[in-house]
Amino acid sequence: MTMIAYGRTLPSDLHPGGRAPTANARAGAAIAAPGVKTRERARLPQPWSPIDPNAPVLAEQLARICEKAGLLLDIQLGPQAWIEAISEQGGWLNPTFDPDCSDLDESDSGSVVIRDEEGRFLACNAVRLFETETFSSLIQSGGLFHRPGHRNRTALQTILPEGYDLSGRISYSGGTLVDPAMRGRRLALLTTRLVRLMGERFFRADWHTGTIFHTRTSELPPKPYGFQRVIPCLDALTIPERTQRQTLFLVELSRMEFRRQLADNVARLAADGRQNLDDLALLV
Repeated sequence: MTMIAYGRTLPSDLHPGGRAPTANARAGAAIAAPGVKTRERARLPQPWSPIDPNAPVLAEQLARICEKAGLLLDIQLGPQAWIEAISEQGGWLNPTFDPDCSDLDESDSGSVVIRDEEGRFLACNAVRLFETETFSSLIQSGGLFHRPGHRNRTALQTILPEGYDLSGRISYSGGTLVDPAMRGRRLALLTTRLVRLMGERFFRADWHTGTIFHTRTSELPPKPYGFQRVIPCLDALTIPERTQRQTLFLVELSRMEFRRQLADNVARLAADGRQNLDDLALLV
């Protein structure tokens, strides 16, 4: 059965094959095919280095897994697909990915939304690029959440380790939401890996980052979704829909670490060969 994409996906001419692709094939190819001249592509930052050859392979592997499971991928540049999915579910719009709060558009951000064959929402995630010489100063200034001059922008007192910082092209992902009925099926891991692939495909990110909440600063939470480090960032932070103040931890891995992760993921999925949702457990 041919699956129908919802929303405006990336141009179908990004697909390298000759036949009419399914929605998931188009979505995978949107990440996979480098160097294609399109209006959207022309607006993106020019990469400093070639795309990792394993990135398009993993994108296609994940698209096949979703196809077999009856999941529809909608992968778009810009935050709009994520905003629509979150709003549809009555969720909290993270200001980092909300154009009303932050400066971002199709040139420096992207969305992943997963639905079933009937169009019902299952999961979503968002990603954006920061280019900065000092990520810690960006966080301290409130720039992670709000653009300069926004009424809610305020300086923040961080608890980052002394001397800790990141610089360069920093891909930051978040805004993860999963339908409660689908929790435990690793869809959060899947969407995180897909937006990380967008960070490689479109931004050639030097760092892949995100944030997680934890109730205590005295112990580090587990490293989620293949991130390599968990760093205390902001203490006693309150956000909507949470009943207690929690600590915000920064999670990150370098591009070199992600490239090693890519090679490992591709090899594991190729060796397994089943191409079903259980295979997502192999994405370490």
